[in-house]
Amino acid sequence: MHAPIDVMAATPDVASLQESGYVEIVSPDASGPKVRLTEDGNAILRGLGAK
Repeated sequence: MHAPIDVMAATPDVASLQESGYVEIVSPDASGPKVRLTEDGNAILRGLGAK
């Protein structure tokens, strides 16, 4: 679940998730910023039953 997604495709709640430390903004290449789950974000999803 570490694969980045397009920031523009993300919901408006990304800012809240970033402030909470559950996602981070990354720029792996020139295609623009992406959002990636942090370890805490992955732990939350595992706790909710996501695989």
